Amino acid sequence: MNYAKRITMVISFLPVLAGLLLLTGGLAQADTGGYQVANTLGLGVHIRSGPSQQASVIGGLPEGAAIAIACQITGSDVNGSTIWDRLTSGGYLSDYYTDTPAVGTFSPGLTRCPNTPAPAAGVDSTRANQAIGW
Repeated sequence: MNYAKRITMVISFLPVLAGLLLLTGGLAQADTGGYQVANTLGLGVHIRSGPSQQASVIGGLPEGAAIAIACQITGSDVNGSTIWDRLTSGGYLSDYYTDTPAVGTFSPGLTRCPNTPAPAAGVDSTRANQAIGW
């Protein structure tokens, strides 16, 4: 194959490669939903086997780690929020320790886990001046 044909083949393949890279990047963003671990004062957070601080610790994530939320459910109170996020990995993380748009209530655009009761009335919806309690 001559040099001109090789160059033509490489040039014609570049848009295909660029499209695949963009598609892969888009899927990664869709999987995380753009949410991150937050409000831990740099300490990170435990991932639990259920939506409770008494559930066993099955892992942990550092402050700023990207998370993929499967659904939200009510559970034990953490700093005024009874909302917990079930991660796509299967573990649970108190919604207080995320940057989802709402605390103390279900966030718009996130699915509720099956059989999820409504949160208790009067839950504080502020994140300011809350102590971290794992």
